[in-house]
Amino acid sequence: MRAIGRYEILSFLGRGAWSLVFRVKIPRIEKVAALKLLQPDPLLKDLLGPQNMEELFLREASILGRIRHPHVVQVWDFDYWRKKPFFIMEFYCISLQDVIGKGQQSRVLRLDDAVSYTLQVLKGLQCLHEAGIVHRDIKPENLLLTDDDQVKIADFGLVHMEDAPIAHMVPENLVVGSPDWAAPEQLMKKSHKISPATDLYSVGVLLFKMLTGRFPHKKEQPNLSKYNPDCGPEWDEFIRKALIEDTSKRFGCAFEMESALKRLYYTWKEQTLSQCAFMPKAEVGHGVFKSKIRSEPKVVSVDEALEQFFLDDLYRPKVWTTNRYRHIDEFMVLDEATGLVWEAHGSSFPTPWDVAMTRADRLNEAGLGGLHTWHLPTVEELVTILDPIPHKTGHCVESVFDLEKSWLWTSDVTGHKMAWCANAKNGFIAHKDKSCYLFSRL
Repeated sequence: MRAIGRYEILSFLGRGAWSLVFRVKIPRIEKVAALKLLQPDPLLKDLLGPQNMEELFLREASILGRIRHPHVVQVWDFDYWRKKPFFIMEFYCISLQDVIGKGQQSRVLRLDDAVSYTLQVLKGLQCLHEAGIVHRDIKPENLLLTDDDQVKIADFGLVHMEDAPIAHMVPENLVVGSPDWAAPEQLMKKSHKISPATDLYSVGVLLFKMLTGRFPHKKEQPNLSKYNPDCGPEWDEFIRKALIEDTSKRFGCAFEMESALKRLYYTWKEQTLSQCAFMPKAEVGHGVFKSKIRSEPKVVSVDEALEQFFLDDLYRPKVWTTNRYRHIDEFMVLDEATGLVWEAHGSSFPTPWDVAMTRADRLNEAGLGGLHTWHLPTVEELVTILDPIPHKTGHCVESVFDLEKSWLWTSDVTGHKMAWCANAKNGFIAHKDKSCYLFSRL
């Protein structure tokens, strides 16, 4: 299968219980999009029936087609292929799951980032809830991230609509949602209690996971301050209100939850800035790399990565570099600890991997800084400028690099289609399709 309708298939992205998702190319304009094709799991198809499955799929496409919001994914087209419905929607290479990782134990994010992502999700939910739509499956893999780190809520296959409930289509013994993220009323199959508060519970789980790297315990009060030194008792009060079992005691709406989180964050920011004002200027580190760092790119499979790149199970460096940065000029930074010279600003825009590779050729032709050895860094080179997540007064130390250009290409590859990259803001290594748009720092 090389095409679905008029859309050329570039790669298979994955499958859910309802459908298959492909990365495709729109003809003529060569734009990359995501194609979702109804292809239910056989067991689910037997349970729900083919007619109900198609009705739910059409319902999802219809909902996305009429919602227009910066934090909700957009649908562009709908059609049938071999009597199966499919729709075309925005494609983004990265989801929030890529940022925190999979599994019970995941990466802890910077507090700024965790709050930013949460506020964006809440803004998107305000739009959905005002339209009478409860998503019911808010979780990291359903939260896509744009090139400029904006959240897009996706996957509307399980939504509950006030004016068109689906209880009659779903068997009573079928749990709707993902157990680790779902509200108690979903797990107890109380469809009559589904409300906007159901989504707000999942948002609470999301914030807890981003700030602690773990799920809240179901049988004890959630405690952010126990696991994250940036969070005080007021953060515990917030998360307990979000995760309380009684829906009437949760936040009344997404706007109320957003406002409460903003107040918490602004207070934290003000306190942090006041602490930074009394911090002595950070001393330059004295670490020096004794061994040569590999600069030649190589092929490293996913199975070999942890050992080859000396990473922990969450793809973070096992040893962090103590850097000694010195600005050579406006455009270049020397790390005296490693002897590596870096671009101060990096690429202006995200590009596919092959474009990032050729950018080095242009800099060498121009002789930036009198140098002709510019190259896309290897993983071993790039990990030397990654930092662990800061806490407390660690927030006072400003990076010499622009961390808003978070996703960075390396010259190392996993094979023909994928290349290794790094998330500079949160300090870990990942791999992405070479057609993805990421920044580069030579």
